[in-house]
Amino acid sequence: MTMFNHTSGDSAIPVASRKSLRFYFARFAHRFNGWVNAVVAHREHRAQLFVLRRLSDRDLKDFGINRSQICKGLAEAAADRSRCQQSRK
Repeated sequence: MTMFNHTSGDSAIPVASRKSLRFYFARFAHRFNGWVNAVVAHREHRAQLFVLRRLSDRDLKDFGINRSQICKGLAEAAADRSRCQQSRK
């Protein structure tokens, strides 16, 4: 009995092409993760604004900010968090 579906050990895709595909897939995955992180950060920022804007002036004073400083305070906190995360790496 003969076998008609003999497969060779050689791959149809050359090694260089596979490495290139892996490289582009890794870059796409990295960029996609960046997009997801940006969306999550934006939603987190909006949620924090929502909460802070609904606090009373007395509660905000406990945090040491005025109502007019909410956005600036969040931006400073985000910059501090970013610097802290960069120093850990």
